[in-house]
Amino acid sequence: MVRTGGLALVLVALLAGQSAGELLQKGIYTQETVGDLDGAIRIYRQILTSTGESRAVAAQAQYRLGICLQGKGDSAGAAQAFQKLIKEYPEQKELLAKARQKLPRLSLIPVPWPDHEYAQYRMLINGTEYPGTIVYSIEPSPNSASNIIIATRNSLGPAWSRAEVDRETLAPVSSWSKTDSSTLKTEYLNGVVRLTIPGKPVRTLPVENGLYDGQRPEMVIRRLPLEENYKASFPVLDDGIMKTLETKVEALEDVEAPAGKFHCFKVAVDGSPEGEETYWFGADASRTMVRFSMGTVDIELTHLSPTGPEPFTYHADGGVSFSLPAGWIVDKPQADYPRVSLSDPEGQATVARVFSMTETIDRSQIDGFLREKPAEKLTQRVSDGNWKNYKIRPESVQRFQLNGHEALRGTADYTTKNDQPRVEWFIYIRTANTRMQIWAEGIDPADLDPFVARFQPIVDSLVVP
Repeated sequence: MVRTGGLALVLVALLAGQSAGELLQKGIYTQETVGDLDGAIRIYRQILTSTGESRAVAAQAQYRLGICLQGKGDSAGAAQAFQKLIKEYPEQKELLAKARQKLPRLSLIPVPWPDHEYAQYRMLINGTEYPGTIVYSIEPSPNSASNIIIATRNSLGPAWSRAEVDRETLAPVSSWSKTDSSTLKTEYLNGVVRLTIPGKPVRTLPVENGLYDGQRPEMVIRRLPLEENYKASFPVLDDGIMKTLETKVEALEDVEAPAGKFHCFKVAVDGSPEGEETYWFGADASRTMVRFSMGTVDIELTHLSPTGPEPFTYHADGGVSFSLPAGWIVDKPQADYPRVSLSDPEGQATVARVFSMTETIDRSQIDGFLREKPAEKLTQRVSDGNWKNYKIRPESVQRFQLNGHEALRGTADYTTKNDQPRVEWFIYIRTANTRMQIWAEGIDPADLDPFVARFQPIVDSLVVP
């Protein structure tokens, strides 16, 4: 023991004064040629504690420190070393990819949710409820009996996402996400991730060990063996960007939400560009996400069930009504704007709206409205920062009868601020005292026909006074 300690002092003395690059070469020689992992660990740690070292050299030392710790059987210390490399040296892309390959997949608790789960949330900003709905769902995959589909629908964004993952391990198979300006498809293949954005070249990235899809990171956290002071890190791919999420159970708290009172794990998550996020998961066996908070935004559970929305008939102001198939959701209309927003369960349209205004107008005014509205809409959309190149398809504009009322329908093409093609589908209706508009936007051109086929029954059920 005395001899070992003396050798350590001699080694430190010999290494003092050498440059970081020289120390790194000495560490590599000690690790790979001599096979002295303890000696190499001391050298790498000296590099990391010295001031003014090259970041490239320090990153190499951090990576090799993890390799040495792994070789000594210290899996927890190795994981911490690799995670520190990922967090503190993000510019070292090649080393980061290697480090992520070394990270083990998380230890997960048994699946805590039923085969079908439907959770609905509300959003509050600075404590005030914001009109709109957020829906999370879990259901068996139609593609494989061992996989599940985890989906998100956020009418506030608006945004949709859908990820297919292995039910037991949560290893990702594919995902799809859509907003009013972009669409992204992600495929996890043998050794690579393939990213597809309409109209852009396909990108590929190497698959990393233990990588999860970042569309729904709370589903991974929900499967962690949460307990007081528990910590874990795991890599995710979120909209084509690799990042590491660091989680920590900060407390056990009682939380009250519209869906009820819950005893919860409070979990802080760091790794988002927007800053730290906080989740509250039920401390019971289900681990239901009860609340989410980031800055001034809070999301609270309002409804939890094994099924989604049932078919129902919606009655709007002024005697207007229409029937919705299963899965569709109606957002609360704003008091100062008489429109009803519908949330498409398939996400083919980013938003569908029914706008009605009751007023006394003569027939000539109605005729003028039907003639001039498309041109008016064209001017409006050209000046919209999110819409470009708006153009109505002349051949699509048709007059028709809808439940005894004269109506006009058509479609228009436009591009988003990200230059992705989109289609708007619209209907204008006239009655003796009501002006009515129905429109759906954010439709990918390939989805137009299937969307109209699904939406037409809603239009056919419309009752207008």
